[in-house]
Amino acid sequence: MSHAARANTLLTLIAIFLLTLAPRAALSAGVTPLFDLKLDPPVVSISELNSSGALLAVRLGHGSNVPTGVVSIDKRGRLTSVEEFSSDETITVPSKRLAIAGLPPGDKSVRLPVVERRVSVSGNGETYTVAAMTKGAYYEVRHKDKDGRLLFMTAPRDSFGLTAVVVSFDGSRVLVADENPSGPLPGQRLYFYDAEGALLAEHDMGPDPLDWLNVSEGLMAKDGGYFVATRGKEGGESVVFFDSGGYIAWEKRFYKTHKLLEDLGGIFMVDGGSRTFLSYVTATGELRLIERAGYGFDLAVSEDKDRVCVLMFRSFDFVKSGLEERITQVFPKAKVTVVDVNALLPEGGIRPGAVVAPDGKAFIHTSLAPVSKGVWQASVGYYDMAKNELWRDRFFDTAVSALFTDQSRCFALTFGYPVARIRYYEMR
Repeated sequence: MSHAARANTLLTLIAIFLLTLAPRAALSAGVTPLFDLKLDPPVVSISELNSSGALLAVRLGHGSNVPTGVVSIDKRGRLTSVEEFSSDETITVPSKRLAIAGLPPGDKSVRLPVVERRVSVSGNGETYTVAAMTKGAYYEVRHKDKDGRLLFMTAPRDSFGLTAVVVSFDGSRVLVADENPSGPLPGQRLYFYDAEGALLAEHDMGPDPLDWLNVSEGLMAKDGGYFVATRGKEGGESVVFFDSGGYIAWEKRFYKTHKLLEDLGGIFMVDGGSRTFLSYVTATGELRLIERAGYGFDLAVSEDKDRVCVLMFRSFDFVKSGLEERITQVFPKAKVTVVDVNALLPEGGIRPGAVVAPDGKAFIHTSLAPVSKGVWQASVGYYDMAKNELWRDRFFDTAVSALFTDQSRCFALTFGYPVARIRYYEMR
């Protein structure tokens, strides 16, 4: 090892040693770490805390993206298996569906092995949905509660090959989309189910792919009260809104192409039109615009839309910009606050980001900070909206994300993707 390399290594070790001597800010301002759990194998699709006070997540296989089960993690960091997927599981294909499974016609049903699974966890952690597929295009959908009890099972009438399963945040609505077996595009057939498996509505969008929906990129209301998606092959030529019964309430074309970005509680952020505007579409089909005027910022909106936080990534005079008036035209009842995320960077820090609490009254700031030459660490800070730092910690892992875990301000930090480690914090 060269002299320069030895010196750099020594500096890194000294920096790590000094960090271990630093007082832990996690004990300040009532922010208390409850557990630090390493996950091997890792997990994805982590929910918020459910009614049992646990996070629900999908566990993957070692070194793969194949789901192997569903797990529950309580606030003490105890991991419990909710369901383990068996490698020799089979599903029954009715005699009338044998051709869909790639088999010759017959008079009896046939049990065939499951060759693929897709798992969706509801955002509140109360339910999860498993789509089990066999060879050909046949599949079953099983909607279960947080403890693994079956709520309903269905195999849609046509079952021409699964495209997407969309579950509402509260698990009360399940949308299943089929594709035409002759082509790769999604959303030819749609099936809307309630929490008990009653079929609320079904749609066949016809043989023309230009009439199909981009279901996997659609947005479902938290309570399942609506679903919005774009229609058309080339970037979504129109926006289609489905009501609580699963029926089309309206369809409109605002721009040449549309891409749905985020649901802000019935106001949908849409990518389309001029880049100088932020575009929003309401649940009634009204287009609202906020002129960006070259400023660099994002908006975070509270659950009840009474607070809007402007996350400023490039400093500018917010008062003179006139942005507050434009924002309140889109969100009339909102109190507007501003956070300059660059101003909160530690010395030499890069890649700032911020996640705002559901009530809009606090946020978590993340960034990367240098330790020594070529060595970086994640810096995570917890702030109120007056930009008072309530807590800060640093981690020698550059892939740290923040997740608020309930409607208060408790949160988790996840490490890596798939997630190989979770640290959970509570406000006390």
